[in-house]
Order: sequence, then structure tokens, then C-alpha cells
Amino acid sequence: MIRPYQSADKKQVEEIFWETSARSEFATPEERQQFQQQYLDSYLSHVAFVAIDGDQVMGYVIAHRNTLESEATWAAHLGLFKDCYQQYPAHLHINCRAAAQGQGWGGKLLAALEHELAKLTVCGVHLITAASARNVNFYKKYGYLEVARRPWKQAELLLLGKNL
Repeated sequence: MIRPYQSADKKQVEEIFWETSARSEFATPEERQQFQQQYLDSYLSHVAFVAIDGDQVMGYVIAHRNTLESEATWAAHLGLFKDCYQQYPAHLHINCRAAAQGQGWGGKLLAALEHELAKLTVCGVHLITAASARNVNFYKKYGYLEVARRPWKQAELLLLGKNL
């Protein structure tokens, strides 16, 4: 079942966030908390859905409706794609437990998010990932298009977008 996020889901959503995070080492507990605030907590009050199986949260999708409105809190790499945010204003993050991957939860979460954003008259949604990441094909399967590629440190970042 896919439903809107509720505060009672927070503990399990945090577990999934850390299970799926590419970053696990931090200099201080405060730096770790700041990372969680930037990439999870700040989104939960905007648009958020969870995938539920019984009493377990299997995954979540979160989005800011308008990336340009949150510029003061951007991670540095978000500025690389600022020219794309008028056409694709909403910014999403999605994560599923390893045991839930490949079972259709991600597609259902994206559909719920896209439907809600469209109801809110948001014209498009985007995400940023490494151009070489295995998740690129997942997004393309659900209609996300490559909008831009930009170099970042030792990698190439990709902005994928979808008009709603």
C-alpha cells in the first residue's frame, strides 16, 4: 500500500535513509545530523509518501515542490543545474529497503508523488544522480529523461526530469 507519510513512520524512514545512503562516515554526530536534515528531514514536511507492507515501511519518496525556493539550503552540486529548475521545479529523493527493491514499490511511489505534484500544479520534477549510477535505468523506465550532464569533482552528474 502507498500512503502519505505520517510522523509515526519517521523511525523506519530514517532506517531506510541510512541503509541506502552512499555516505556513512562523518567527522561528528552533528555533521551526521546535518546530512540527515539536508537530504531527508527538510523534505518530510513537503510532499512525502511511504510504501507499507503490513506494519513495515518498505520505502519512501519525498520532494520539495520548488527547488528554487530552497536555494539557501542547497548542497553545492544543486547549483550546477539551476538553469533547469524552471521546467522541472520539484526535486525528489526515493529509497527502498534492499529487500523491497525490484518488487515494484519504487514505481508505485513515483506514481503517487507525480500524481500529488500534478494536483499541486507543479509542472515538472527532477532528480540528480551520478551518470554512471545503476538507478538511471530505473528512472528512464518511468519516463524520466536526461536533461543535463555536468562535471562535479571526480564524477559526472546527471539531471533527470519529467514533465507532469
